[in-house]
Amino acid sequence: MPAVKECKTELGKFVRLKRNKLGLTQEELEGKAGIGPGSISKIELGRRKYLTLKTIRKLAKVLGCSISRIQRLVPQRQLKECCTALGRLIREHRQKFPLTQEQLG
Repeated sequence: MPAVKECKTELGKFVRLKRNKLGLTQEELEGKAGIGPGSISKIELGRRKYLTLKTIRKLAKVLGCSISRIQRLVPQRQLKECCTALGRLIREHRQKFPLTQEQLG
């Protein structure tokens, strides 16, 4: 039996914990969530840190948790400086409320 590698991110630890509680293999979780092969392994090992909202929704549904629970564990990409007052205002509000650009739209 191969050694289980350590999760390097909070997201990875969370996904592995929930997956194990449900008694699912990585492949079974990928199948139920409809995400690509190897995705869960990469997430659990910290090799895939950034997730699309679509992937977050799929995982939340199968893992039985809220979308916002997973979003809090996904690091935010480095953002470029806003060049307009409206852009700064929108970004400020998005940061106060954990919304993605898709949700805000």
